[in-house]
Amino acid sequence: MKPLIAQNGLEYHVNLYFPLLLSNNQYEKFQVYFGNLVSFTKRINDEGILIQFNLNINEEIGTFGRFKDVPGQTEINTFMPIILSSSTYLNSDIIFLSNLVNNYLVKEKFHNRKVPVDIIMLEKKIVKSIEKPEIIICNLVLSDNKNKK
Repeated sequence: MKPLIAQNGLEYHVNLYFPLLLSNNQYEKFQVYFGNLVSFTKRINDEGILIQFNLNINEEIGTFGRFKDVPGQTEINTFMPIILSSSTYLNSDIIFLSNLVNNYLVKEKFHNRKVPVDIIMLEKKIVKSIEKPEIIICNLVLSDNKNKK
C-alpha cells in the first residue's frame, strides 16, 4: 500500500483492525465453517485465540486531502461514516464473514436444524467488533521527498 504523506512530511498508514477473541471451541468451529473463506491473522494468548481482520483505509483517508499533521484517532473517527460506506469496507473480509455467518444462521433456522452455540457466539462477537473497530496509525517516518503526493 502506498503511504499517505502529511504536509509536514511524515508518511503514515491508517488501518482498521477488527479483533475477535475466541475460545478454542469457537475457533475450531470458525476454522471448520469459515476459516478458508477469509484472510485473517491469528494470535494465541492466555484468554484464547485472537483473530484479527486488517483493513487499510489509506485510499479513503487520502480522498479528504493532505492533513497538516498526521491525523489522530479522534479526527479519523469523524470520517468513519464515510469510510464505512466505502467499497473498500463493504467488500472487506470482515463484512463478508458477517454476511456469511448471518446467512448460515438463517439457513439453519429455516431448515429447523440445531445451530451450534459457538456459531451464535461468533456472530455476536463479529457484530461487536464491526461496531467498534480499532483505528491504528502506523509507520510514522519522515518522507524523503516532501513534495510527493
